[in-house]
Amino acid sequence: MGHFQISRSLGPEFGGSIGLIFSVANAVGAAMYVVGFAETVRDLLKENNFALIDGGMNDVRVVGLATCCVLMAIVFVGTSFESKMQIGLLVILTLSIIDYFIGTFVPISDSQKYRGITGYSFITMTDNLLPNFQGGESFFSVFAVYFPAATGIMAGANISGDLADPQKAIPKGTLLAIAVTTVIYLMVVIATGSTCVRYADGFQQPYLINSSYFVPDCAHNNTCPYGLMNYFQVQLLRFLPNLVIVIAKAVAELKQADLFTHANFGERFAAV
Repeated sequence: MGHFQISRSLGPEFGGSIGLIFSVANAVGAAMYVVGFAETVRDLLKENNFALIDGGMNDVRVVGLATCCVLMAIVFVGTSFESKMQIGLLVILTLSIIDYFIGTFVPISDSQKYRGITGYSFITMTDNLLPNFQGGESFFSVFAVYFPAATGIMAGANISGDLADPQKAIPKGTLLAIAVTTVIYLMVVIATGSTCVRYADGFQQPYLINSSYFVPDCAHNNTCPYGLMNYFQVQLLRFLPNLVIVIAKAVAELKQADLFTHANFGERFAAV
């Protein structure tokens, strides 16, 4: 739909070139989303001492292949089914976000404390306030985490036929979607940075020394297994049941990957 509008507005030359780039971008994006989802499932399985094959890359391949099959099945069923499915997925995704913030107020278990969770603390927030880039990271490389908030901006154009006033609805909807996503990103960053220390060795709970949390020895060579800097699943510690974690990640990746499938088939698609 977006390619159709571009080709009719700017001509087939521009429409073809932009459509090709758009399709390749969505193909690469979908692959990254599927891999990210598969790696998350693999990590969750490892947390519970379970492996499909070897607990490594082969597990990622198996989960990724299964995910691609599910996405392909959705495409073959039809766009009407996918459109109805989006409503349910949106509800689940919204519930998962709410579940995360509720989880930040739940009493902390001992296992969470050993992994660096302190609960809401002004001291924790001030310790994490300033940047501390490591491993060759910089502001711009870390800023790439925010990039998905601005993807899927063609979603409004692709459903313009269903809108009463596309000229007003598409710009407002696009800007509102980016604004809502930005607010959610900031809230998650603040909540996570206020409830978890940067470094944790998994053997001792965070404790205060001179109005600041103790930094374990593993922080000096960046080998701490837990904490904000090294434990990339730290947000999962603040959720409620593990089932909701899996559903939330699955919904996010499936909805994003659907951009690729529907764009390539010239059909309508929706972005997160």
